Amino acid sequence: MEKCKYSQYRHKRKKKKSLKKALVITIVSVFLFAVFIGYYMEFNVNPVILDVSEAKANAITANAISQAVEFEFGNYTYDDLMTIERDADGRITSMRANVALANLLAMRSRTLAQKYIDEMGSQGIAVPIGTISGIPLLIGRGPSITIRMMSIGAVTSYFESHFVSAGINQTVHRLSIIVNADVSIILPAGDRRITGENEIMITESLIVGQIPPFYMAGGLTGFLNPGN
Repeated sequence: MEKCKYSQYRHKRKKKKSLKKALVITIVSVFLFAVFIGYYMEFNVNPVILDVSEAKANAITANAISQAVEFEFGNYTYDDLMTIERDADGRITSMRANVALANLLAMRSRTLAQKYIDEMGSQGIAVPIGTISGIPLLIGRGPSITIRMMSIGAVTSYFESHFVSAGINQTVHRLSIIVNADVSIILPAGDRRITGENEIMITESLIVGQIPPFYMAGGLTGFLNPGN
């Protein structure tokens, strides 16, 4: 009887040790698996997510800026923004920019671009899981994860004046606005700051006659950006 009880005791003790051993092995395995997943996410998945999100954030920002500039400048012509003065022989003597109007429209464009970026950013950036895998056949497939995007600071801008030869005694004059916006894409493992610079042509005109060297050398750009 006592030998039977002792045998049962040894069996229970052995079983208990086996359970403890199995539990330890399970815990260690789970820990190592978690470390592996963390390592894989940090060095393989997160960079892909950031790269894909950065490309999409740049596209969203550029689209927002383009829409804002088109909305504000779209109803104005070259003659609204520029005045060309000629002498009695038709030679160009001066080119004057409507600085007040140009800067008013630029200010409105910046404000509207900021609003568009914030609205688009609040919707987040959808990145398909298949794209994150890096496998070509899976790109664009599968459910998406949403990445947050937010603007950092205010949108800024300045003007550029370009002259391009269009033949004998003819020059195309283009007015462009350069708009800069800083955005940040946010992930649990970190975020990335993106600075987007977008050049959008506002208007252009074909000018017949010799452009004075001062304007060809960038004089108009200085007039259009008095604060710079």
